[in-house]
Amino acid sequence: ARWRLHVTPVDGESGGVDWNDDPLDALAEADDPLSVWRGLGVRDDDHVEGLLEVREPTRVALRVVTEVVDGVVADSARLVRLGTGDAVWTVSGEGTWAGGSLKNRAFADTVALEPGLYRASFDADGSHAYDDWTANPPDVPWRWGLSVRRLAPDAPVALLDPTDLAFPRIAGFDCVGSDQDLEARISVPAPTEALVVAVGEITSGSFYDYAELAWLDGASWDEVWTMEGETEYAGGDDKNRRAVGVVDLEPGTYRLRYRSDGSHDCESGYNGRGGPTDPFWGAALYALDADPAEFSVTVVDRSAPPTDLDLDADFEDDPGPLDLPDADRLVVAIDQVGDDEDRRERFEIEAETDVLVIAQGELSSTTLYDVASVERPDGRVLWEMSWEGSERGSAESALHRRARASLRLEPGTYVLRYRTDGSRSAGDFGPSSEELWGVRVYRTE
Repeated sequence: ARWRLHVTPVDGESGGVDWNDDPLDALAEADDPLSVWRGLGVRDDDHVEGLLEVREPTRVALRVVTEVVDGVVADSARLVRLGTGDAVWTVSGEGTWAGGSLKNRAFADTVALEPGLYRASFDADGSHAYDDWTANPPDVPWRWGLSVRRLAPDAPVALLDPTDLAFPRIAGFDCVGSDQDLEARISVPAPTEALVVAVGEITSGSFYDYAELAWLDGASWDEVWTMEGETEYAGGDDKNRRAVGVVDLEPGTYRLRYRSDGSHDCESGYNGRGGPTDPFWGAALYALDADPAEFSVTVVDRSAPPTDLDLDADFEDDPGPLDLPDADRLVVAIDQVGDDEDRRERFEIEAETDVLVIAQGELSSTTLYDVASVERPDGRVLWEMSWEGSERGSAESALHRRARASLRLEPGTYVLRYRTDGSRSAGDFGPSSEELWGVRVYRTE
């Protein structure tokens, strides 16, 4: 039954015979006006996805060609509503035979969608996929994957348009100029699903104007998302590229960072065949399931860090000892912290109170080594040491920084935190580091 005979008329007189007995084969036609998204020709270990936006309640048609063995789907397909994490549809069951090996199966279904943003995705395992079959391929090999189709030409569903977004923005940079290094430090209080969009200059595998999103893990930053994945043409010159991604953010501190070189940008003008079709040149983070007012955002411009600073040189003028308030005003303290520690102290504020935070630590304009922060119990950062918000703390090293900050705290529970890396700590930066290598909170007078 696996052998086939195909008959095609050559005299042009086939009459009303429909040689395509599959009513959904129109999904494969390039000029199909009902097509929304196609993830086809998927190869081993590949992941393909498309972001769909639904403006009004509607239905869509889904078609999958995949591998099913003993009732287990090997190459999975799903449709997930973003902001909820709910899978509104997942390929399951035996389907119908797709030709070739009996494990090649086809599925066709229709799904009702409410207004929102959806992710259609197809994930192939490590064998038996397009162009690398372990058994006879299906009748139409390049249909291996998932297709999404409208049921009517005017159905309110389309691929997400990154240039026309209605989602609330958490943070971003719209028109970045030359030689910029911009950072938005974001405190996320609860699990959040977010959309990140970035446009920049990428060509031949080299990144000139680009964005990244990272999470603060102790004293180091771990990448969450970068523009190194698949990008799309943004119009204008071929090197204008757009990247769109959906990220799941757990509670903690994140940074959205955008860096540019000295040419071809929004502020100074574009070379080659010009800028992108949409004037946006930068990066933005949007909330899919949260109110942006819940996030704490601090923007830092790292474009011009000290370039003539000798980090190992001594100052002629020592900044001197710490000026600490009276001990009877102390609220909470973390002192004399050693290497590779992450210490936390909870404290309560019973009435609105102005406090003074004093800390010493080790950091540069780009890297946090030994730093202090004041946080909420859910991880939301209210204050954190930074290069811009500190001054040199001794003649030993420019990396020794001293910070003083005034905060007004509402009634509630807070966490004083101090984390260190694996080298140079208390006592290694002169007398003042022996007095305090950590952080203290005092009531103001």
